[in-house]
Amino acid sequence: MASIKKFLILANISLKKFDKQMQKIVNQNKKVAVGLSGGVDSTLTLAWLVKNKVDFESFVVKGDPWRGYMSNITESNAIEMTKVLGVKNHVVDFNETDYNTHAMIRQYCAADQYDMPCISLMTQPPASMYLRDNP
Repeated sequence: MASIKKFLILANISLKKFDKQMQKIVNQNKKVAVGLSGGVDSTLTLAWLVKNKVDFESFVVKGDPWRGYMSNITESNAIEMTKVLGVKNHVVDFNETDYNTHAMIRQYCAADQYDMPCISLMTQPPASMYLRDNP
């Protein structure tokens, strides 16, 4: 019973800290954008933004060549959440674009266009900026 009480105390502290951090981000920016993966972090952020009536837009990137099968499921869930909540959402589907993913991976590995390795070369700056401007 004592461990459950400790957990609840820590959970409450974490939620208060998250709320404070989100308020700071929102107060520093006129508009907020959130990238949705369908995971816990982006879903919690989405819920907070909706609950607090923040002016924001969301983005879901599908078809990232370095992400796996489970990402397809969570990305689809994220898109469905935005529909249910009535959130303005943009879907970037690399399966339906003219991007040459092999060329992007080659550039990434050669480090020609990227400051540092990223978890997802499609969605992390500076890759996202470069690819947006140089399809």
